[in-house]
Amino acid sequence: MLTRKNAVVVVDAYSGGRHLIGAYQALGFPVVHVQSGWPSYFEADNDAARRQADRHVVAAEHTDDALVALLREERARVVVAGAESAVLLADHLNDALDLPFRNAASTSNRRRDKFEMQQTVAAAGLASIVQRRVETVTELDTWLHEHGRRPVVVKPLRSAGSDGVHVCHSRDEAVAALAEILDRPDMFGAANGAALCQEFLVGDEYVLNGVVCNGVFAVTEGWRSDKLDHQGARVYDTQYLFCPDDPHHEEIAGYVERVCAALGIENGPFHAEVMLTTRGPVLIEVGARIAGGADPYFIETCLGRSQISAVVSSSLHPAGCAEALRTAPRPRPVRRAAYVYLIARVAGTVERLALDGFFDVEGVGTVAYRYAVGDHQQLTRDLLTAAGVVTVTAPDHDRLAAAIRDVREVEAAMYAATVAGGVIA
Repeated sequence: MLTRKNAVVVVDAYSGGRHLIGAYQALGFPVVHVQSGWPSYFEADNDAARRQADRHVVAAEHTDDALVALLREERARVVVAGAESAVLLADHLNDALDLPFRNAASTSNRRRDKFEMQQTVAAAGLASIVQRRVETVTELDTWLHEHGRRPVVVKPLRSAGSDGVHVCHSRDEAVAALAEILDRPDMFGAANGAALCQEFLVGDEYVLNGVVCNGVFAVTEGWRSDKLDHQGARVYDTQYLFCPDDPHHEEIAGYVERVCAALGIENGPFHAEVMLTTRGPVLIEVGARIAGGADPYFIETCLGRSQISAVVSSSLHPAGCAEALRTAPRPRPVRRAAYVYLIARVAGTVERLALDGFFDVEGVGTVAYRYAVGDHQQLTRDLLTAAGVVTVTAPDHDRLAAAIRDVREVEAAMYAATVAGGVIA
């Protein structure tokens, strides 16, 4: 007898979330991909999801009731947010379908709006950022005067990654940042009606990814982020695998668990960015969705599990997985690892690709370069304009550091060989 499995719904399977479709399909579950808005930056990911999913649905082409009815017809058993843009709609659909693996839609905005997020964290008695939501230059000036310290951070309320994030050392820089944010849509195509002004945190930046299942919190992997100053901004240099036995892991993980609870993340993925300051861990922001850009196969090579595999199993079998998460031993790294972000210091036309040199470096696993022949390589100014990323593994810290140095040498030679008429910055 043939039976049809209930469908899994993935909203906005972009960036790291794109891996969800294949992961569910590999277990025999048909996947409905719901496009929440009109993506610009993620147009290629959206087209790929349209082709890969068993059904592609554009939310704007249906009334709310019709969309919910369509998903009932597909016998949806799970709805998961693949990207930051998906959080509100995924919560709403989960509530409307009355599915068990969900977060309450009534508290969705605290998981999406960065201002409300920090206010909620502060109200829970946890360390948070000094901030102000502003819509005008007058409101900005008032906060700058009250805050009295530089630099400050000015960023959109609802974007992701480092899209629109400005580190401002003067009033003029802050005013220009506000104007840029208000004048253009965010990376998901949504208008910015206001901006967020925040204190500039000093310390070491960490990322924790994981899953919450029936209120049971589990970190699947962590990263320590090294950044450098380039083009007037702080850009990602290297992210190092951050493991349970490393210093401060327990302190940061405990803080993130309390943050997730305060924000109402009871089921599903989380992607938390935290600064370890002199006053302890302080939340930068957390997304109730899959981590952007993460390569689950690379992570599973190092740790034996990834956020993708943990979210898939938890969403399909929440009761059993909650108990498994509660009793599971802390993962220990099989290998040390790093993401090495390619920082374009040269702008110009890409005449040819010269990526083979990366694979001559021992430990290099994957190389992702965002440009093709004929494209214009931009100078790197943020995470979205990174020229690409190289994954590296090694048996210990020393050999990992040596491999990263070799990657940087290959990178410099690559730009010289591939970019014509370049302007070095």
